[in-house]
Amino acid sequence: LRPIPRRLGQTVLIIVGVMLSTLIISAAFGTGDTISYTIRNGALTTLAEIDEIIVSLRAGAGDNFGIDPYIPYERFEQLQAELAGNENIDGLVPHLAETVPTVNLRTSLSEGRMRVVGIPPTLLQGFGGFKSTTGKEVRLEDLGPAEAYINDKAAKELDAIPGDELQLFVGDDTVTLKVLDIVDHGGLAGRDPTLLLPLERAQGMFGKPGQINLIAVSNRGDRLAGADLSEEVTEGLRVRFTDREVASKLKTLLAEEDVSKALEEREATLTGKAQEEFSEFRAEVAQEELSDDLISFLGDRQIVENILSALEKAELKQRTAAAISLFADLGQFRVFDIKHDSLSLADQAGSGTTAIFISMALPSIGVGVLLIFLVFVMLAAARRSEMGMARAVGAKRGHMVQMFLYEGTAYALIAAAVGVVIGLGVSALILSIAKRILSGLE
Repeated sequence: LRPIPRRLGQTVLIIVGVMLSTLIISAAFGTGDTISYTIRNGALTTLAEIDEIIVSLRAGAGDNFGIDPYIPYERFEQLQAELAGNENIDGLVPHLAETVPTVNLRTSLSEGRMRVVGIPPTLLQGFGGFKSTTGKEVRLEDLGPAEAYINDKAAKELDAIPGDELQLFVGDDTVTLKVLDIVDHGGLAGRDPTLLLPLERAQGMFGKPGQINLIAVSNRGDRLAGADLSEEVTEGLRVRFTDREVASKLKTLLAEEDVSKALEEREATLTGKAQEEFSEFRAEVAQEELSDDLISFLGDRQIVENILSALEKAELKQRTAAAISLFADLGQFRVFDIKHDSLSLADQAGSGTTAIFISMALPSIGVGVLLIFLVFVMLAAARRSEMGMARAVGAKRGHMVQMFLYEGTAYALIAAAVGVVIGLGVSALILSIAKRILSGLE
């Protein structure tokens, strides 16, 4: 190791050359991991304790386009009783959710798609309560007959403060509500501009007494641990809601030779986790028995979209029409594994970003590797006299190799440490520039 401090100029040159590959890899992983963390953190903040949502697949005569179909509140109570013994679920909350134009009468600012949500105040177990932007707990029970909470997203759009009066345009009528307080967005308080009311009051406002159109599910554990149970909970719910006879007919249809070939061609066009899941789905279709895993796949929106796309591309019109009809009759409810899907998307985004940076940097990494060989060839050439004297006093060829190996390891460790630090700095710079660009587009 003595040659390292003796030849500082040469040492610096070697470290700078060797660290380039480490810098590139460090910057790539730093950027990818930061993007993944940002999306994951955003998903966890937005969804909070909500792990899955359940919506009806069957629209009624009074349902409007773009709004989840309504179901009787009694059906929710039946479901609540059925799932009472499920240890993986610690909360179910029925919603009434509609979108209406809203105006702040003080500022005259408007929000064209204010999400009005009705929630029963007594069924918040497992979801936590609501917190105002000042940090205090607020309760739906404290709302007066003409009062409401809004989230901070709605307050920003309307420039609203507590005490403002909001005018909601509900059908042909207008409803005026006073803002009692502003709550943090996320979870039951919504991701978009949202106004919160007790369920019965929202039902009366929209003329939907005794009805809901969405059920939120909270898994056991905190907002992150609950996501680990999502696949198990989602599969159980989908199996519960599925008509097995219809599922068997779908399995028979999908196992037909021409359909199977179309699905195989579709799988070849997919990548990453989507391809992996579609491959598992096709394997389940090939099994003799109808499995719970296949039923779960048939309730997955992405799988369904890929199936129908495959049939349409293969121009199997009769098979497509039959599949659409069977999917419509598959069950009354659809279960969306929203938190697990959001976290998976975050991981895919981070991995994709890392892969892009490393792919772009492969030539530079290759040059760095060649540079390492070149450096040690030059070192060996420059020290011929030293090596000759070492051999003269009894050193063997293996000893000479060990000397260069130890010295090279020291260079590599120093270069790696420097490269990681500088790579993290480059990653921070890239993210800072991206942040400025995105902020300018808002």
